[in-house]
Amino acid sequence: MFWHRRISAALAAGLFAAGCANLGSSTGTDKAAEVSAYERAVAYMQQGDYERATVAWERLLEDESADANALANLAIAYMQLDRQEDALEALNKALAEDPAHPEAATLLAIEHRKAGRFDEARALYTKVLERHPDYALGHLNLGILCDLYLLEPQCALEHYQRYQALTQDNEQEVAQWITDLEQRQR
Repeated sequence: MFWHRRISAALAAGLFAAGCANLGSSTGTDKAAEVSAYERAVAYMQQGDYERATVAWERLLEDESADANALANLAIAYMQLDRQEDALEALNKALAEDPAHPEAATLLAIEHRKAGRFDEARALYTKVLERHPDYALGHLNLGILCDLYLLEPQCALEHYQRYQALTQDNEQEVAQWITDLEQRQR
């Protein structure tokens, strides 16, 4: 559960930034209204007001064609409200819009892992990393999957090391996992 919460927060932050940069090609007042609606939904998320965020994302998506970033953010809000079915639907729609959307695929892979569907989780991570080889959270989560669920230490080690290299993260926990895996492989 620790990783799910931590990664959801990190994904949410990444989605907010990505979404604000990808609001579309509207012009004039339409673009200002669109930015305002998106920023309002983001603000609700940052405040932890997931009920209002959900309403804001749903309204934004009514007015626009499916946007993978907004759908992934909607899924995060649904998850925070324990609306798992709605979250899965939003993630699947996001992936229909962008089949290798890193955040949506990672969130869906986490859900597959939690449900014991490890092969499906691995397939999603692999697809994302083929298209986005420098997506650090994909490497971290695939490392966790390989380490704890698939019992493939070499796979885990490779992805933990790639995560550290990409983030230049000296996080003690990940460093300890790497050390532990290296010692077990001797």
